[in-house]
Amino acid sequence: MSTASQTYIQTGPMRKRLLIGAAVLALPGFIVWNWHNVVAAHAALEQQRRNEIAAESRAFCEKWSTPAGTERHAQCVADLQTVRNNQTKRFEEDIAP
Repeated sequence: MSTASQTYIQTGPMRKRLLIGAAVLALPGFIVWNWHNVVAAHAALEQQRRNEIAAESRAFCEKWSTPAGTERHAQCVADLQTVRNNQTKRFEEDIAP
């Protein structure tokens, strides 16, 4: 019985070191894997946002009798983008210290 408890006492710290070592080695892999997923999700969200803005612009300009595919429609969309850019700039100026 004494031999078994001595073996446990000796392997206990070793087991703890192995678990800590495994965690330390696994952490960078998890971070890289998670970062890759975050980047992919961000790219998908940005594409979705661009699609939504394009659809909003198209609907707005068509509402005001500028059919898609015309020069007037392209100018309407460009004007809307200018308004959006100006709004974003003002918002960023407001929150800047």
